[in-house]
Amino acid sequence: MGLLGTVIGMILAFNDIANSSAMGKAEELAGGIALALLTTALGLGIAIPSLIMYMYLAGRVDGLVMEMDQSAQDLVHLISAEGLAASAASRKSTSTAPANTSKTKAKPDKTTSTS
Repeated sequence: MGLLGTVIGMILAFNDIANSSAMGKAEELAGGIALALLTTALGLGIAIPSLIMYMYLAGRVDGLVMEMDQSAQDLVHLISAEGLAASAASRKSTSTAPANTSKTKAKPDKTTSTS
């Protein structure tokens, strides 16, 4: 709105100069220039608050993204800590179980034969 209105206002001002001998008459040029300045002011009046609101909302979004990232990291840490604890507990329980380490079968004694 602001830039387009400025361009239109300046076109009107230059058309007034071209169509009549308005070069020495400020009141004929003032209409187009006033329109250009008015639309520029309105455009800035909309753009500045919009930019402020955008910056505020972008900051809020960044804060929420950082909070979600931290929560996700905490969840991964919790899951991996539980997995490590369960793995350590299962290793500990298998090491305390009675172990049959002898893989060879006992051979019968040949000295006590019944013949």
